[in-house]
Amino acid sequence: MPKISFDYAVAEQCRNLVVAKYSGTWRDVGSWEQLMQVLDCTRIGANIVPYQSEATKVINTSDLPMIVIGVSDLLIAASKYGIVVADKSKADIVKMFLQQK
Repeated sequence: MPKISFDYAVAEQCRNLVVAKYSGTWRDVGSWEQLMQVLDCTRIGANIVPYQSEATKVINTSDLPMIVIGVSDLLIAASKYGIVVADKSKADIVKMFLQQK
């Protein structure tokens, strides 16, 4: 999505706009780490992460099983579109590579 404000991209473009009060907690999910916090999990999909892998987050939406052994502080994401393996502190750099397509 283009990096422009919601107001400009959506609200100002609508002719018929309805607003509803939201009483929950807002979280701006702008990183992989924030996504995993919102989902309140460290693993999604078919994967095996034994205890030797500390602070590693795994998202696997592919049909293939993923086994992660002996690594720490990584984000690993796999889908039908590709695989990302990154140090959690550098995981947001993936945006730069996606913009080069």
